[in-house]
Amino acid sequence: MNTTMRWVALAVAVTLTLLISANASAQTTATTDVDIRVWQRISNSADLAVSVRPEGRTWADLGTISLDMDKTTRSGIWRYDQVATAGVEVRVWQRLSDFRDLYISARPVSGSWNDLGTIPLGMDHTSRSGIWRYGDITLAVDCADRFPDRPELCVPTRPGAPAYMSWRWDHGQQPFREVVTDITIHNDPGNWAARNGYYLILLNPKISGTTFSFGLQTNSQRRGKALIYSRWEARDPALARWHEAEGWYESGAHEDGFLGVRRLYDWGAGDYRIRIAPDGLDADGEWFGLWITDLSTDETTWIGSLKFPPNDGTARISPRAVATIELYGRPIRPIDTPPWHVSVKPPRGDGIAATKGRAWYPYDDREDPIFNSDVYYDPVEGRAHIRIGGETQRTHAERRWETLITP
Repeated sequence: MNTTMRWVALAVAVTLTLLISANASAQTTATTDVDIRVWQRISNSADLAVSVRPEGRTWADLGTISLDMDKTTRSGIWRYDQVATAGVEVRVWQRLSDFRDLYISARPVSGSWNDLGTIPLGMDHTSRSGIWRYGDITLAVDCADRFPDRPELCVPTRPGAPAYMSWRWDHGQQPFREVVTDITIHNDPGNWAARNGYYLILLNPKISGTTFSFGLQTNSQRRGKALIYSRWEARDPALARWHEAEGWYESGAHEDGFLGVRRLYDWGAGDYRIRIAPDGLDADGEWFGLWITDLSTDETTWIGSLKFPPNDGTARISPRAVATIELYGRPIRPIDTPPWHVSVKPPRGDGIAATKGRAWYPYDDREDPIFNSDVYYDPVEGRAHIRIGGETQRTHAERRWETLITP
């Protein structure tokens, strides 16, 4: 393996990037940056700790590891300790005659200490609390070294929606005029990429035989976070209404033609209610609008409206629904997608909650499945949990259709 090391000096820290290259498959050569931070208590220089942050994660994800510094070199000049996490090993050295004098060694788990060597660590940062000083380095490690038991995380995959929660009502249930869905966004993945994003699809049934869907996107047409609402078998913008300042419409020829409205909406972690309901009647069809309510503030925002053909004079929503998170954009390594966790309560049509549910993975048999995804229904909480991205583990198996138990 040919190894290239590059040093970059910063005014506030020492940053090192170790680039690893090899004549091998993309699975074994793809690298991920891992940031390493060493902490030293200002009031007690003997108190040291290490934090590790893989690319796309936060410092809090893996926490901070205290160093015992209970090993001493044969020369008696240095004491040291080491930790291993996130596919890297880190060794911190401290001169016994001067505890402010720190050095660091780091390597991928399959690498050699000689690749990087031992370098001085500049402790030029100070925490906001004023309790700690710290210094950083960045190590680029082979993805396969970080995840030897999960090679699928390191191979680019096509976009898709891997984990579904499908909803039904009792047999014979008549179509609805209104459907309300309550969701909890447990963490905010942010607008994390220019060419990729997540789409939380919350409903995909039909109105008067016309398929429609709506949900939240992390980056809608590269404009930012938004809610989107689309119908098929139409492209005429006269069938759409959108917010003049913060919204727009989209029309396309694919999927038998579609028409949609979008509106920028800075959603984040929290509880929301999304409602679709009639919004006006014309001679040639009925408008259905989409609204979202932030349940923490009780503020409701209109997203837009679409016109649907009438059925015997009245348009209605079919009693089926689905919730899923779609990864959209270009092919990407699963490990490079951020973790996202959303929970969804059974939708309510005209006040009647869905009575049956099915958690499943319909595309696991494709050539490049997205296995860092998980879905299940929790009868104690009365809601489905959907997770995708990053190091998400598939911990729940598919379930057949079953009667939902609600608290």
